[in-house]
This record gives sequence, C-alpha cells and structure tokens, in this order.
Amino acid sequence: MDWKKFFITYLRNMAIFLVLGIAFMGLIGFLLAGKEGLVGGATWGLILGVISIPFTAFIPLGKYWSDFAGKVSARTVKEETEGKEQKRW
Repeated sequence: MDWKKFFITYLRNMAIFLVLGIAFMGLIGFLLAGKEGLVGGATWGLILGVISIPFTAFIPLGKYWSDFAGKVSARTVKEETEGKEQKRW
C-alpha cells in the first residue's frame, strides 16, 4: 500500500468523522434544548469524533488486508488444485 495514498485517505476519513459527529450530535442537542443544546451537542460531537479518529485508520487497512488475503487464498487454491511449482535453481 502506498503510504501517501493511505495518509490522504486517513485525513479524509478523519475530517468526515469529525464533521459528521459534530453535525449529528449538534442536531440532537438543538432538537432537545435549542441553542444551548446545539453548543453542548457539538462539543460532545467533537469529543467523540476525536476519540474515534485512531479507529478510522482501520478503514483503508481493512481493504488492503482483505485484498492481501484474497491473493494468498487464490495462490493456495491454485497450489492445491494444480500442484506446487518446482523451483529451479
């Protein structure tokens, strides 16, 4: 996996989670308590968004490892059905 692409994807996911967390919690707070609830909900959304940031790294890593597992399993199935290739020195 290209680390530059991973880092850009990680930053994008981080921004998405922060914005969605702030908007969702702020909306709930606004519906329950008006302007004060909006501020409190947005604060809680920011806190929960910051807490969830490290876990957003697993999103692109999951795709990478699933591709890797698919390649390994395909090679294993090929070896089982066709036999192992002889290594030539």
